Amino acid sequence: MPYIQLNNISLAFGARDLIKSATLTLADGSRSALAGPNGAGKSTWMKIAAGLLSADSGGIAITKGARISYLPQTTVLTVSRSVLEEAEAAFSPIESMLLRQEEIGRHLEDEQPDQKTTQRLLEEF
Repeated sequence: MPYIQLNNISLAFGARDLIKSATLTLADGSRSALAGPNGAGKSTWMKIAAGLLSADSGGIAITKGARISYLPQTTVLTVSRSVLEEAEAAFSPIESMLLRQEEIGRHLEDEQPDQKTTQRLLEEF
């Protein structure tokens, strides 16, 4: 049964204790959420768990077959699009649907299709 255990983890940045003697155990099939205010150390905790950052003290035990994934809060853009173009790309499926909707509307107005075609187009619309 895979499990993940972070035991007595501590990390300080300068004189500020960000994580102090924190422990977490997750058994196979567990699901959890990490919540808290900005600056509380959530991302740092996840980086420690994923092995991307070393704690000042404490231990990590991960059994074979257990998996930890970390998705950073900030996206690294690897394409040559601007931020605006990247944001607009999220809406491209909706834009395609709206264009198809206009095309169907024009087809229904201009060509007066037979009843079966009309029904199919109205359902798609």
